[in-house]
Amino acid sequence: MQTTIKTKTTIKTGTEPKNPKTPTTQKPKKPKLQKTLIYQLYPASWGSLKAMQDFLPKIKALDVDYVWLSPIFPSPWVDGGYDVSDYRAINPRFGTMQDFDAFVAQAHKLGLKVLLDLVLNHTSTEHEWFKKSRQNDSEYKDYYLWSRYDLHWDNLFNGGRAFEYCEEREEYYLHLFDTTQADLNWENPAVIAEFQEIIDFWTEEHAVDGFRLDVCQFLSKNLRPAILKKPITIGPAGFLNYFAKPGAVQVLHQLFDHRNLFTIGEAGSLLRRDLKKFTQSHGGPLTKIFNTAIPESIDTIASFKATKIDRKRFSRLFSHFETMADYVLALESHDTPRFTSRARRSGKSILKFMFNADVQAICLYQGQELGLKNPKLPLKISAFNDRQTILQYEKALQKGEHPKSALARLRPRSRDNARQALNLEDYARQEADPNSCLTLTKRLISQWKNCSFFDN
Repeated sequence: MQTTIKTKTTIKTGTEPKNPKTPTTQKPKKPKLQKTLIYQLYPASWGSLKAMQDFLPKIKALDVDYVWLSPIFPSPWVDGGYDVSDYRAINPRFGTMQDFDAFVAQAHKLGLKVLLDLVLNHTSTEHEWFKKSRQNDSEYKDYYLWSRYDLHWDNLFNGGRAFEYCEEREEYYLHLFDTTQADLNWENPAVIAEFQEIIDFWTEEHAVDGFRLDVCQFLSKNLRPAILKKPITIGPAGFLNYFAKPGAVQVLHQLFDHRNLFTIGEAGSLLRRDLKKFTQSHGGPLTKIFNTAIPESIDTIASFKATKIDRKRFSRLFSHFETMADYVLALESHDTPRFTSRARRSGKSILKFMFNADVQAICLYQGQELGLKNPKLPLKISAFNDRQTILQYEKALQKGEHPKSALARLRPRSRDNARQALNLEDYARQEADPNSCLTLTKRLISQWKNCSFFDN
């Protein structure tokens, strides 16, 4: 598979295929030299859009610019909503489309803009596209990445195989994450056209202001047996077949070049050149970029081993990206445990570090302004919902590790640590306390927004 996007469909359907819009040519945009504060809400820990709407005034009180909602679409909820089964609807567990419209309207009334989390790399295997693709439906058979052979790549969830055999189609489909998350084929123009329509649906019909783009650097794949370096120096088997390929940037150009939207791509690299090509100031398609490699590489979170953060490594990596104008500083998210617990530092010291950094954009995860630490989750697997933790636990048991030992090792690194509901009574107490972490956060944000590091 080539890494460039074909301009003509190769699907023979007997019906007229979907074709993507041709984006208008744009000159590289210079970043606006203004501070941007983003606040992430993880809907499952709130229960409903109404509950999140009621919290918006407190977000506004932090002087936030954009509210980012993790996926609110229908989903089997294997991976916390990042396994989407319908991109044009609201998950009933959170409410209705009317509830969503009310949320957006209230946000706009308060001067906040709304970002939806758009999962581009894969869909749930419960999505109608995949159900038709596995049946070899002529219109949908090339919506996903199929292979006649297992190409011996590793998935990114538990290191197991990344190609799953489908008896119905007698082929293997690629899933870089869970087996229920089938990777889309972005070389198919029909897939690009589908997502152009999805973006139009949310922005034109429901007033969404932009998108956070999940693992967008993985959109282009070279479907060959795993490319290996000798000695292997980076990533799992197959990693070099899809990491930051030029085709991923071209896909994002086709989706966003003709739109005036705020976009943040989730990507990860220890090299600036890998990230620059995604951003508008360097001719790329996106407004900003999250570099997940920094918080992921400073301890062994990815391997679920409890070790101390390497602070020297963190300082070195952070200083390399700090003055990159398109870079968004984010130390916590739905994908990580609380940074205070990882760094073994107080919430106040972490927040002081963040808002004294020479950065133009910062993302706060819900509750980070309170200086929250990891909760002490029970040492029983039924207390965990995070799919990655569960798969790692099962893998540990297969290797003979004792259940309590496995959970004690996995618990500090589980994504469930950050996915708990906020205690609003604690929030109110901190609001009333002039010495609280929340009060400090508001002061730090004010100082940060009124201090321009980029004027020189």
